[in-house]
Amino acid sequence: MADSSTSAPRLSELCLALGLGVAYIAISTLLISYNKWLMSPLRFPFSAGLGVLHTTSCSLMAFLVYAVKPSLAPTLSNPTPGSEMNMGVFFKAVLPIALCFTLQIVLSNHAYLYADIAFLQMMKESNVVAVYGFCVAFGLEAFAWKKVGLVCCIVFSTWCTIQGELHFTMAAFLLQGTSFFAESLKITLQGLLLSSAGIKFDALSFLLIVMPSCAFLFGTFLALCAWVVPANLMIMPIPGWADWTRMPGHLLLNALTAISLNIIGTLFLKYSSALSYVVAGILKDTLIVMTGIILMGHETTPLQFGGFLCQICFISLWSCMKAFPGEIERRVRMLMGKGETSEDAKAL
Repeated sequence: MADSSTSAPRLSELCLALGLGVAYIAISTLLISYNKWLMSPLRFPFSAGLGVLHTTSCSLMAFLVYAVKPSLAPTLSNPTPGSEMNMGVFFKAVLPIALCFTLQIVLSNHAYLYADIAFLQMMKESNVVAVYGFCVAFGLEAFAWKKVGLVCCIVFSTWCTIQGELHFTMAAFLLQGTSFFAESLKITLQGLLLSSAGIKFDALSFLLIVMPSCAFLFGTFLALCAWVVPANLMIMPIPGWADWTRMPGHLLLNALTAISLNIIGTLFLKYSSALSYVVAGILKDTLIVMTGIILMGHETTPLQFGGFLCQICFISLWSCMKAFPGEIERRVRMLMGKGETSEDAKAL
């Protein structure tokens, strides 16, 4: 009886995590596909407008959740001594992160005008390379030849996906490359600046602090482009009132999709293990690429598809190495018949 009573909660938790994982993968793929569809020149080709829509709607959602249940954001509602948010931390840590996040969003959205989601996602897979480079440069991670070898494999796989692209455009390459450069810098700054300030954000607190900052940056950019920057110097199109009101139903649905992704992602991160989150991320990336190939008509070559498969394999190995440091090396030694070291035996 005791076994059945304890197995029931475990089964329900497993089903909950599985359901959240499936929802996270599906909604992520849906949002990216929806963004690509909206960014058509005939619909809503405004990357900054789409960015301000997402960041504003997610900010409102986060404030509403916090108003109902502040305990879900312990970083803000119950900070530990010495880790309180203040203006110094905001300008030194939060604002640079928000700036990188804003650049990431606007550039990745703008890249949809020049390439398919399959190619853009294949390029984005290599952002682990930039993250590792930044972490080593800022002293957050030690240089290791094993990781460098794996990084080189990821770079070569990405090169194959780019070389195999039939409809390559330099604009898409530069926009997506700069976007994941900004994303990688954002990830590094989160580890560097927030840890030095003694702050570790929970998911809701991160949304409450960073998303409104991004919305403010987007709004400032749109205002400058609309009223200050001359039209002949405009670097990207800016939506007018007619653009916002031409298809309000789709914009509202797109915003709700972005909100849903943040909610599901937060819950999945809470109820899943590190390995589950890694696997879900890999499955999500694979599904996005396959959606681009099968449903959106992206033409691929054997070189590009083979490079993508290699990317998935190498990034899976990289993710496992990060999630379980030392475990991969131990198992490789066991498979090679070298046995366990004394440190491995102690770990077991």
